[in-house]
Amino acid sequence: MIIKIGDEILKEKENVKFLGLYIDNKLNWQEHIKNLKSKLNSSIYAMNKVKRQLNTNILTTLYYTLIYPYIDYGITLWGSAYSTHLKKIMVMQKKSVRIIVKAKYNEHTDPIFKELKILRLEDIYKLNIAKYMFGIHTLPVNINKIVINNRQVHEHNTRNINNPHVRQRKTQVASKSFRHIGPLIWYQIPIAVKDSKSIKSFKSKYTKHILHGYSARL
Repeated sequence: MIIKIGDEILKEKENVKFLGLYIDNKLNWQEHIKNLKSKLNSSIYAMNKVKRQLNTNILTTLYYTLIYPYIDYGITLWGSAYSTHLKKIMVMQKKSVRIIVKAKYNEHTDPIFKELKILRLEDIYKLNIAKYMFGIHTLPVNINKIVINNRQVHEHNTRNINNPHVRQRKTQVASKSFRHIGPLIWYQIPIAVKDSKSIKSFKSKYTKHILHGYSARL
């Protein structure tokens, strides 16, 4: 397919950098994850070099300075990548939390995340999607064009009538879209958390709910 603007033919590129995100022509986020992995490598190396001289609190601060911003930025987009790609970043995040508590290289990390109150990669993604869903959920139905409610699809008076409608996915790409994933994540959130009065309260309650599910460190 040839795309032209005036007399100029636009050439297809395999990937392009836009606002700090590397977007590839297949939307699999491989290039972005590759770039992210490189940045995290440098940060983890720096943390590892100073871990013997610093306590847990300072190392945790370093995590939120050197690791977390890279992971959190744009995760609502690249966080939907295939698990085989995301695993590379998960492994690096686990390395960083082991450094904070000076754990062995093969120590189970779930309890460490719980102890430090740090969310795992997949849960940072869920939290960010959930925050968008919370904002959308508070909008009037008539101006919400991103996610529709079950009420707009059918008139059956069920307990889920006001919940977001989960669209049927027809392709693999569609199954990774916000319109499909957003409602799925929203359904898994407890009502007490959904009923929060502010985004700040929602974030706090949902984070505590996620951390509660992590196993404790022995």
